[in-house]
Amino acid sequence: MDTAKYITSERFIHDELMRRAAAVVDTLPRLWKRDGRISPSIFIWPASTIRTDDAGNHDGLIVGFLPEDGSDRAAFIRSALSKTKPYAILVVEADSNRVSALFETHHGTRAWTMPIKQHGDARVLGDMQVSDDKECLGMLWRKDPGRS
Repeated sequence: MDTAKYITSERFIHDELMRRAAAVVDTLPRLWKRDGRISPSIFIWPASTIRTDDAGNHDGLIVGFLPEDGSDRAAFIRSALSKTKPYAILVVEADSNRVSALFETHHGTRAWTMPIKQHGDARVLGDMQVSDDKECLGMLWRKDPGRS
């Protein structure tokens, strides 16, 4: 694809938002080192201006925390997406074994995973693994079962 077509394509928007998501993911090791945990979070890039509850407009990144109380996170995410009509989302979570971040648009996904390792009395993050179009939330993109 030539440069002019790429810059005006939706793929360009996807790639730029993926770079922004990667910048968020790059902060996770520092947050882990500082806090010893990662709060489950969602980052939403709306496709258009959002009308706020106070009758204002918002057209930038929306950041929120996911419920930690055992609530249905998928329902929470679906509700947030129905209100924001996003172009892209990034969900950051941690369990007892790993920290993960999953970026999703209609054009594909990228997953970052860092294992949590025990070193003496400290829990540290291992090397980051990155995969494209293998994992998904299934909210904006679904893996084509015909692909290998």
